[in-house]
Amino acid sequence: MTTWTTVDVDYHLFSLVAAHSEPVPPGALGELIDASDNCIHVHTGIASGPVRVAVDVLAQAPTVEIDGSWEDAAEVSIAVDATLTFVSALGYVGSDATTVSPPVSGFLGVRVSSIGRGTHWDSDVSEPVEDYLFEIWPATMRRELTRVKTTNGPQTSKPGSVRPPSTSTSRSNFDPYSDATVRLRGPVSWDPEEA
Repeated sequence: MTTWTTVDVDYHLFSLVAAHSEPVPPGALGELIDASDNCIHVHTGIASGPVRVAVDVLAQAPTVEIDGSWEDAAEVSIAVDATLTFVSALGYVGSDATTVSPPVSGFLGVRVSSIGRGTHWDSDVSEPVEDYLFEIWPATMRRELTRVKTTNGPQTSKPGSVRPPSTSTSRSNFDPYSDATVRLRGPVSWDPEEA
């Protein structure tokens, strides 16, 4: 069963969090979500105002296919040990506070889909212009944040993992000190008359 609610946005952000969760460091501008244990942050197009949020609690992970009307989608599995509540970036809880209970497994799969993130970018709105769908299911373990669909809004990169490759595999012969030798002799200065 899908439940709809309205959530307030501040500073391009609203969250589904437990009261004791640690803050998530801000992600890349334009990414749909950031996540850590007990916490999902959603990056909106609007700067502030209300957004419509649907919560659909599922028995298992949804199919890979996304309904064509949703523009962006990302999913992740996180550890959850407390009830999660929707809050604004400033911590305001809506009047009809929708909550999500932790699953018995201790891990929660979450797919967030959005529509309308690019329509009123950086605006303050009084009526909802963006919709978000949270599909939630019990998971068996943590899973990296993955971009499932990208067609509109601030995101421009392709679907797939949003985590960068590790340094050890992508730049195995990289020496971080190789370009720092000039600094050993003092500050770098430039005299246009010597050039």
